[in-house]
Amino acid sequence: MARGKTFTPEMVAQHIDRTIGRLTILHVDTVRAERQNKRWATCRCQCGEMRVRELHNLLQAERRGSTPSCGCYTLEQIGQVNERKRRKAAAFTPVQHSEGETHHV
Repeated sequence: MARGKTFTPEMVAQHIDRTIGRLTILHVDTVRAERQNKRWATCRCQCGEMRVRELHNLLQAERRGSTPSCGCYTLEQIGQVNERKRRKAAAFTPVQHSEGETHHV
């Protein structure tokens, strides 16, 4: 949304029950602070956690094609990378040669 654009109640309502990434928007509040109107979305993640995110940032994430979540998605991605590293390390086994030297394959 363009900076300074006014959200009508209808515009805000169209985002309720919308899922962006892993977050489903349950409620949108407007907070006025320092001459700015910010819309904060109360969301439920697919894992069950509740989070509050700025609506503008959620909409930008959707346009970028990223996957907003409570943080569980990032942890899953880290876990998958670590699992691949563990498998690669397990395949890297030492081999004993006749001279008593150890070499890795």
